[in-house]
Amino acid sequence: MSASDYKWTSEVNKKTALVNEAVYLKYVCEFNKDAGLYTIDFNPNQTTNQYDLHLLKESKNSYEFVAFMKEAGRVDFSFDTTMKKTTLESIAEMTGGLDNEKAKDGFEKEFVKHKTLTLHVEKSSVDLVGDFSLEIKRDEADKKAFSPYHFDVIIKGVGNFQNIKPLEFKIEGVKVFTQKPTKNFTLTKEGYSGEWSQKFAFVAQNSFNIEEFRIEYFDLKSSSVKELKSKSTSVNITAGYQRETLLDTDKEEEFSYRYLLFALFLISGFLVGKIKFKKEKLPSKESILFNKKVEKTTSVDELLILLILEDKKEYKDIIRKIESDNRMSLNQAKKLVGI
Repeated sequence: MSASDYKWTSEVNKKTALVNEAVYLKYVCEFNKDAGLYTIDFNPNQTTNQYDLHLLKESKNSYEFVAFMKEAGRVDFSFDTTMKKTTLESIAEMTGGLDNEKAKDGFEKEFVKHKTLTLHVEKSSVDLVGDFSLEIKRDEADKKAFSPYHFDVIIKGVGNFQNIKPLEFKIEGVKVFTQKPTKNFTLTKEGYSGEWSQKFAFVAQNSFNIEEFRIEYFDLKSSSVKELKSKSTSVNITAGYQRETLLDTDKEEEFSYRYLLFALFLISGFLVGKIKFKKEKLPSKESILFNKKVEKTTSVDELLILLILEDKKEYKDIIRKIESDNRMSLNQAKKLVGI
């Protein structure tokens, strides 16, 4: 096998970059003849101390990568490739006809060291590098007490989206519910392109403020640090749902519950000697009353508030499912609770 059968070319799209910036690399093998006989084994390290490498596109003789830089200094992209060629001799070797060390596994192999591509990486004062924009979707400012106030954060653009961290809000007297961020982006030459979003629901009895937040990023077009900034939001809470009406026990329900429990006790005592059955734990007073409250709810929002105010770990996943599906009916939501 002769290296004159092919020629490798390589390129990097910039000579300098910032930490966290995306860098595009391309490697192409041009064949003079017998291209169909060759197999290319090109698998560079995906992660090093200096960069994270992601495969963008691959064809029979072309490879494109995007590297996200991790530390400042000189970076050398120095990769190796194994060229495998099928020949008559290698086929004969497989059938025991020749003694050729190069022809093991049916191939003649040659190791190619690519031209080193050098890049100088500079420090960055911020974690995000690229081109981004911020969009906030929020409910109307007036809400009933204990009614969820929805607040969605959406970041669009291109860059190192994978470095965006989840947001947190801590407001006194307010329960804050959130989902894991949704990541809807694809890899391009400039980095990841698409959007990142996170949904929040705020539940409170009294009016409250959602303070502004800022996310800094380095804008490559203007070569300057910019901000994604939200405005402060005031939520006005009016009289509406009352915690007592949603959760507290009234005397009539407590009275009927005592008699129900007494009746169950008598019946179970009579049947235990007559029928063999599995011993099951009786539902607690609280669970029976809570199920009645669930049955009485007349809307998905009212059911959601009831679950939020119950404040039990077992309902958190149900709350998330209801919050994430705007088309869910009341009956479907009640089934999730077990009603």
